Parts: sequence; structure tokens; C-alpha cells
Amino acid sequence: MHPTHFRGAGVVFDLTQCLIQRALLYATQDVRECYILVKNALPDDHKKKVIFILHSQGGIEGGMIIDWLLDGMPLDKLQKLEVYTFGNLANHFSNPYRGDDTKSPVIPHIEHYVNEKDFACRFGVLNFTRHYTQNENRFAGKVFINRGGGHQLNQHYLDDMFPLDKTLQRARDATEGDFMHRRVRVRKDGTVKVTTKAELPPGFVVTEDEGSKNGIMKPDEVPRMGDLSRLWKYRNGQLPDSFKSVLTDGL
Repeated sequence: MHPTHFRGAGVVFDLTQCLIQRALLYATQDVRECYILVKNALPDDHKKKVIFILHSQGGIEGGMIIDWLLDGMPLDKLQKLEVYTFGNLANHFSNPYRGDDTKSPVIPHIEHYVNEKDFACRFGVLNFTRHYTQNENRFAGKVFINRGGGHQLNQHYLDDMFPLDKTLQRARDATEGDFMHRRVRVRKDGTVKVTTKAELPPGFVVTEDEGSKNGIMKPDEVPRMGDLSRLWKYRNGQLPDSFKSVLTDGL
């Protein structure tokens, strides 16, 4: 794990820097350092996956890093990359298709987690995904929208979307009222409605949860948020594709 922390200097200065960085693609030192970390990790044959987690202004910087990787990294190496963002302030997120296959993007998994009342999201990811058609939209990835507010990573995102059990050491299963337990509603042609598994747009895949008690989901059933969230499947040391322990098998 390699955390990269951007030191803030107050709301006014930070927002000003976000505007400059986003509009002019200004690469600060932390962008360059993080790019080197990811670039060096992807070709490493001992690493099966590279997980990229971004928050707030990190979404802008992560989007720039992805642009650089797409420009200079072999596409087969980028298949190891997974990207998850919270409170994303970026104005674009690139992920081209592999050749003519519109079902196979270069980066297989990108997910954005959003609080609907978070000002940063309204200024960023929500603004650049809500009013564009799929052909015009350069903001790649699934967008999971929570009806809550707040911008802090732990307090307003992780604590609400990935709640802990009473021991505060493990994530508990989703229960009634939790974000991951809510029924999926998809926006299409300006209308938001409850959507069955069969009606899901391309790219949305229901992944079975090891702890699921419902078995295989039928096409006419309505999935929950947790059924579509790949990041949710990583909780408590599990893996989405094969439920081996991350703690013993590694990534």
C-alpha cells in the first residue's frame, strides 16, 4: 500500500488550485510521484492487480495519471488496473475500448462513489455525467449515487457506504436502509427508475456475493447496490472474482 496525501492550504486556495489543475492539466509533484508508483507496479508480474483509490482532488490527479498511462503503457498491463473514486472533482475520466469491442474497455473496472449533496461532486463527477449522452460522455465508469451529503472520506463516505460491525474491525453485511442494500435505480433518457437485472445498461454486471443468501439472481429481479459494486466484494479481505483471502493470497 502506498498512500499519497495532498496537503491542503484552506478552502479558497484548494478550490483555486483544483480549477487550475483541472482546466490546465497542471501536474503537481504528487501527481508525478504517484504516476511513477502506478507505472512501476503495473509491469510487475508478481502483482496480479493494482488498485487505485482516489478521493476529492485526487480524482483530478488520478484522471491525469490514467491519461499518461494510456499514452505510454501497454494495454495488456492496464488490464490489471482497477480504479475507485470518492467525491471525485474531475471533469473527465478516460477509458477507451480495446479495438472494436465496445464491451471491453482498457481498464476493466472503474467505479465512482458519490454523495448527491456533496458540493465537490456537483462541481465534478455529477456535473460531467448527468447531462451527456453515452457517446459524448468522456467520464468513464459506473457512478453510485448516495442520497446523503458531506465530503470527508471516512466520515461521509466509508462510514455510510461500508459500515463496520460493533467490533469496529470488520465491515458488516448490508441491512435495510444501508446504501448497499438499496434497490438499483438507473437514469436513462432523463428518467430514473427501478431497474431489473435484464434491464441493466451495458457494462453493469451483477457479481455474486459470497455472503448472499438468495442464490443466483433471476433476470426479472431488481439488484441491490451491493450486487453491482465490485469494491463492496473486497470487504473483510475477500476478492470479487474468487473468494480467497487478500490477507493470505495477496493481490
